[in-house]
Amino acid sequence: MHLQENTLLQGGKYRIVRYISHGGFGCTYEAVNTTMRNRRVAIKELFVSDFCNRDPRTGSVTVLTQSKQPLFDKLRTKFLDEAEAIMDLNHSGIVRVTDFFEENSTAYYVMDYIDGQSLRDKVEASGELSEADALRYIRQVADAIQYIHTNNRLHLDIKPANIMIDGKDKAILIDFGVSKQYDEASGENTSTLMGYTKGYAPVEQINNSISKFLPATDIYALGATLYHLLSGTIPPPSGELAAGEELPPLPANVSNNTRRAIQAAMTINKLTRPQSAADFLALLDGKEDSGKTHIDDGETYIEVENRNSEKSNDEIEAVIVEVPTPEPQQECKVLARLGFTLGFLLPLIIVIIVIIGLYLAGHYFIERIKDTNARYQSAWEYQPGQADTIATFDSIQVVPSTEIDSIFIFNTPASQDTTANNALTPAEIDSIFTWLNEE
Repeated sequence: MHLQENTLLQGGKYRIVRYISHGGFGCTYEAVNTTMRNRRVAIKELFVSDFCNRDPRTGSVTVLTQSKQPLFDKLRTKFLDEAEAIMDLNHSGIVRVTDFFEENSTAYYVMDYIDGQSLRDKVEASGELSEADALRYIRQVADAIQYIHTNNRLHLDIKPANIMIDGKDKAILIDFGVSKQYDEASGENTSTLMGYTKGYAPVEQINNSISKFLPATDIYALGATLYHLLSGTIPPPSGELAAGEELPPLPANVSNNTRRAIQAAMTINKLTRPQSAADFLALLDGKEDSGKTHIDDGETYIEVENRNSEKSNDEIEAVIVEVPTPEPQQECKVLARLGFTLGFLLPLIIVIIVIIGLYLAGHYFIERIKDTNARYQSAWEYQPGQADTIATFDSIQVVPSTEIDSIFIFNTPASQDTTANNALTPAEIDSIFTWLNEE
């Protein structure tokens, strides 16, 4: 449900000329600025089709259920914040936002009107483009995307329908309704608006796992747009490609460089895509991209799906739900590093354990030997004629040898009393020594 022709906004400053289109988040109109000699403008109105209605008499927007009012109020605030941020962008390949305001219990922003046709309309009217024409437009869009990314912003809805060709055959990127602004220091996004168009959105966008700045998300859409221009058809949704469906082949006359660039841009793994518009253009020129960005994602978001079968698949139709932030996922590179570290440390740990074990075992046996020796309180080296100088013993241990010069006698004396029955007298010791020498 849209505003009628000749509806006035901002006290007559803007007059609606005609309704242009409607997406999941709002309506777009052609209008004139009556204060600037009826200069033609385009006006975007926040109107969420899933839970908004309009009073036909006043044009005021209402929310169907009271439970959705806080969500709509949040969207309206963010919509205006987005418009204010977009006003700071200044690039010839990006539509210029000139004004924004609240009215009819909703929000609006005003853009320059581009007198031309979208690339979607161009393909529908004449079929697929030549490679030269398609690349000329894509290079212009890539330059605009590079500028957007340098301002820490993602567009998030790049597709042929959002690329206008003006009277000078210049490609201009429009419709920032689902774009995101990111804080330069933390990389966190400042928007709750999240949408996607099937065929152009990568899996991380469909899964609503974009919370940090990652240009590769827009690069997927840029590659999918180039595919559409060259083939004349919308590429399969990324979810189906991730499940194993093949991307239908491009026409045979498309160059290998272009084929490789599209294939790289539409890679399911966001970390292996070209990581910037410059990288994508380098692939088109037959060069390699750098591809070094690594970002973890997760956020509260608003999901947008194409639910209206009567609408073109190239339009966003919204079902909006609030979803809790998903848990961060461990990336494959982290696991690889962990595996390498464990592979290096594990053998070292085993060697250390073996060394410690050998040391403890050696220490144990040494202590046992010391303990055994400690059981003997005395040891003498006996030479002939010294029997009178040593004490008597309870027991004697002798090591026979043909070349023995002396006797080592170890004892644990039970008594130093030489009258004990088992005591050896000095004479007996001399006899033993004499016997050993004779042997």
